[in-house]
Amino acid sequence: MRDMNPNSPTRWGGPFGKVPRYYSSPFVSTVAQATTVATTILSTALGLNYVINLRSVPNPALEPLDVIRVKYPTGTTDERNELHIIDTLTIPLTYDDPLEIKTRRQDVILFSTQGT
Repeated sequence: MRDMNPNSPTRWGGPFGKVPRYYSSPFVSTVAQATTVATTILSTALGLNYVINLRSVPNPALEPLDVIRVKYPTGTTDERNELHIIDTLTIPLTYDDPLEIKTRRQDVILFSTQGT
């Protein structure tokens, strides 16, 4: 798998060059498994643009790896919306305390399996 997004600084052949990442596991024994593992590793690395911490009304239906929409008020009719992946969350034991969420931004990812 390669990052082929032309705007990504980590793209194959970009400013950092052609830097492979190696991974091995005795549990990966087929091409389909290797492709799934490579996609997951690359998705995780590319989703780390920035992390935000936020607080919300407690919602026990949320769990890590859920995708949520974060709205930033801009003071105009145009609100800034972003999709984020929940990394961790802390559900309070009382209704007085807020739900604490740590997220990372989810990016559009372009993959290429050509020549791998």
